[in-house]
Order: sequence, then C-alpha cells, then structure tokens
Amino acid sequence: MKKAFISCIIMVAVSVVGSAQFFVEGSLSVEFDDATPVFPGYLPEKQYTLSNLNVSPLVGYQLNDDFAVGAKASFNRRKEWSLYVGTDPVGFEEILSRWNFGVFCRYKIWGTEKLSFLVESTIQIGGSKTNEKKASVTRKIESRKSFGFNLSPLVSYEISDKWSIITSYHLFNFGFKHETAKNEETGLKNHFYSYGFYAVSSLSNPLSGIKIGFIYHF
Repeated sequence: MKKAFISCIIMVAVSVVGSAQFFVEGSLSVEFDDATPVFPGYLPEKQYTLSNLNVSPLVGYQLNDDFAVGAKASFNRRKEWSLYVGTDPVGFEEILSRWNFGVFCRYKIWGTEKLSFLVESTIQIGGSKTNEKKASVTRKIESRKSFGFNLSPLVSYEISDKWSIITSYHLFNFGFKHETAKNEETGLKNHFYSYGFYAVSSLSNPLSGIKIGFIYHF
C-alpha cells in the first residue's frame, strides 16, 4: 500500500510537463468557546472551554485550462477542557490531533470566465491520536491510521489575475476509506471500511460542511 502511494506521487511529479502554472491554496480556521456562567454577586468559575485549530495547505500545478495536479495536507488540533466535579474538583482535558496528506487530480467540468465548477479526486493517508489529561496526569486513549480515495465537487471564482476563492462541501463525496483504530491502553485494534456515495446534511447548521479557501497563481 505504501509503495502504491509513493508510486502515485512519482507519477504526479513526472506528469508535470509542458506549459503550466504553479498555484498555492489553503485555509485556516480557529475556533474558541468559553462556556463560563456568570451569576450576579459571584466570581465566574471556568467550567468548559473548547479550542479548535485547522490548517490546510495545498500546492498544485495547472497543466492546462481544465486539468491540474498537486499535493495537499491538513492538520487539526482540538482541545476540550471541562471541570471534573467531585470531592476534589480538577480540570479534565481531551486533546485530539489529526493529520492527512494526499495527492490529487482536479478537472474543470464547466465554467465561465470567472466561475468554475470542478471535480477533484484524491488519494490520501492520515492519522490521529487522542489523549486525556486529568490534573497533571496524561493518558493515551486511541490512535488511528487511514488510507482512502475520494471524489468531491469544488467551485472556484476568480477575483483577480492572481487570486481566486475556492469552496468545497465535505459532506458530499464519493470514495473509499480503510481505517485502523488502536486502543492505546489495551493494544486492541479494530478495522473499519467505508465506501460508496455520501451525502450528509445538517438541518441545524447546513453550512457546517462548507470549506472556503484562497488560491494564489504564480
């Protein structure tokens, strides 16, 4: 599997020939939530906080007006803290770190001078780990590794000769994924396979799956 993935990277590198153009793309999101109740006459006591950082850089090569290839990565770190109430209240923290790396091919299906509708196919590997921290004691809970392929729609809009805005809807895609989850305390591993067409919507927040990024063309 690793050899096949490395071969895909080599094929993408070798295929970058002719008149083409480099571009970089990426998105950055930061979230922080502090659910601290405030009561008149009492000092506020922190009970819950959530921080979430997501970074997604991408480097691509535009082979022609309709076709592009490249590589992309993403890193996500989510930290959730809550007050553990007991005989001796202490802070309880859960930390999730997740990463992904992939190579992609992007094809323009239809578009105008400024607006383009694209489809992107990606082969990617990833991993994650979950730790828990109570007071000053940290425990490793779970680690995951994954390999997969997906096909997803994109929409881009050119705002200048160098800059474009691109959006993707991650709750709508077609693909395959194999994931291995390991319990760090027991050493037990579980394997998960998923494939097919996915179309998930959130009635409470229909925009939650939309990711907006920027493209810069050299």
